Amino acid sequence: MVYASTFLVLTVAIGGISLAVAVFTRLAGYRTGATSPTSASSYAAYDSSPYEASHYAPMVRLLDAEEVEFLESQEGISANEISKFRQDRRLIFREYLSELAADFHRIHAQARMMVATAPEEHSDLVGMLMGQQLAFWKAMFMIECQLALEVVGVRNINPQPLVDLVNSFNLAVVRAEPGALLA
Repeated sequence: MVYASTFLVLTVAIGGISLAVAVFTRLAGYRTGATSPTSASSYAAYDSSPYEASHYAPMVRLLDAEEVEFLESQEGISANEISKFRQDRRLIFREYLSELAADFHRIHAQARMMVATAPEEHSDLVGMLMGQQLAFWKAMFMIECQLALEVVGVRNINPQPLVDLVNSFNLAVVRAEPGALLA
């Protein structure tokens, strides 16, 4: 009995470590743009385009569990087809995540420029920018963990808080109000 519980603990620990390594590897890719399968030229073209919040509306619905449940209820659709459907959806979702990360990097760079040129009385904004970055990466981490677990059937992925965070941060920077960056 002791061996079985030790084996279970080791299995869970190794699985957790593997998940963490995989998630951190993906997050590092979002920082460099390496997770996106698009070409460097299309990434550069995208990187110079303005931020559009409406671009991410499909992302929020992309991993909706109801669609998979509907497919599962249909006769004639194999488990392999459903698995492929879910895999393709995750791939598209990660494309959106790459684009959202690129948008966040660009908006954050604009905010850093604003703070660098702001009067000394707004020096507290440096900490707020760090807080925005921490909140963004925490949300990305949670989504990547959920995506990893989606492979084994966990279907509770909600990117809306991440999209809202980037939207509100973008609005604050566009308004160019130092106090608005505190949101």
